[in-house]
Amino acid sequence: YLQFAAFAIRANAEASLTHLQQLLKNRQSRGDIAADISLEIVQQGNLYRLQSGPYLKRDKALAAAQEFAVGSAKPIVIQR
Repeated sequence: YLQFAAFAIRANAEASLTHLQQLLKNRQSRGDIAADISLEIVQQGNLYRLQSGPYLKRDKALAAAQEFAVGSAKPIVIQR
């Protein structure tokens, strides 16, 4: 999986999700990225994590992390 961010407050995670979806949609419409990305909020304990995936192989996740990096949102590869 890729993780873009983690939040203590769900409303902040939802706002970030909406913002990131718009940024990625804009990049896709310009042809900067080829693939669609599905983002979700996953609650783990007291945190709400903004993630996408799964990816079948780590190298695919690493390539996607580079492709989907947007501004300060630089996803990391995680295993869950």
